[in-house]
Order: sequence, then C-alpha cells, then structure tokens
Amino acid sequence: MHGPLRVAVVSRHALIRAGLTHLAGQDPHRATVVTSGDEELGGVDHDVTLVDLAGRTHPSDLCHLVTAGHRPVVALTTGVDPELASRLRTLGVHHVVPMEITAEALLTCLEEAAQTVCMSTEQVRTRSRHLAHRRAGLTERELDILERIAAGQSNTQIAAELFISINTVKSSIRTAYKRIGARTRSQAVIWAVQHDLAS
Repeated sequence: MHGPLRVAVVSRHALIRAGLTHLAGQDPHRATVVTSGDEELGGVDHDVTLVDLAGRTHPSDLCHLVTAGHRPVVALTTGVDPELASRLRTLGVHHVVPMEITAEALLTCLEEAAQTVCMSTEQVRTRSRHLAHRRAGLTERELDILERIAAGQSNTQIAAELFISINTVKSSIRTAYKRIGARTRSQAVIWAVQHDLAS
C-alpha cells in the first residue's frame, strides 16, 4: 500500500461521524478519511471502512457495507459483546472495537484490517496470537486458554481439550489475567475479542 490509508467513515449520527473522522485523521501520514456518510459509500475508492454500530438493531444491517467494494470493515460499538462480535466476524467484519478506543489504537486496528484482508483465517489467527504475545507477554498455553475462555468453554472443558490438569488451567488463567489486566472472566473475554483471539 502506498501513501496513507484511505478510510471511509459510516455512521447514522453526524456527531459520531465527525468524531470518527477526527480520530481516524489524527495522523495524516498514516490515514486520511476520503468519505463520510450515513449509509452509502458513494463509490469513493478506499482501503478500509469504519462503521459505527449505534442505531443498528441487527448485524445483518452491515451486510451491504461489508460486501461493498470488498473492503475490510472495522466496527465500533458501545460495548464488546462476544456473541455479537462472533456474528459480525461471520459477516466479514475484521475488528470490533469499543467506543472508548484511543486514536492510536483505532489507527492500528484500521491498518491491521487493511493488511489482513487477503490473509487466511489461520494466518489471521497466527498473527493475532503473535501480537498478543508481543503486547502482553502471553505464553502459548495462556493464549490457548484465553481463546477457549472467549469461546465460552469451562475450566473443565479446557483442561480436557488441552490434556492438562484443572489446577494448571486455573494457574494459567491467574497469570494470564495479570498480564492483560483482567479481574473477571468477562473482562478476559472482552480483551480476547478486542485482540482477535475469539473465533
């Protein structure tokens, strides 16, 4: 890709469109917003679509946006619901990010979505695990366990699937939680979803 990332911003709310346009354009060397609207992309050529989910009652509302121009999509939501994130990924959404995301983190997500659009599912998984290891220092076992926690498995199920003891699972969970700053299972699930460790 040559030059800054070309971003299309889609939201039904003018104020949110303005805010996302401002955030995505914080570093003009990395990204620039080429179009902004409430639904249609207007045929403007772009590299990635940033969509605000507020006011969208069903993930299928995004179908035409995901398939339009076959561009990667990053979806913004007020709360990261693992089940919703999984359904959105089934539709083809590359990242589901919270409303509280910083400009730097948003730019990184947009860049990653643009870079992974041609990657296979396994390549994306490998890349996500590598990034999670680099950012949080998670071990392979901790990554395996976090992926399964995000998939809704119990500690007993995880132990059986990984052929390890329940005590090893619990110990690894405690260590992983410390690394990612989670105190509860739901916080760990949200972290996993945000870092593309949820299938």
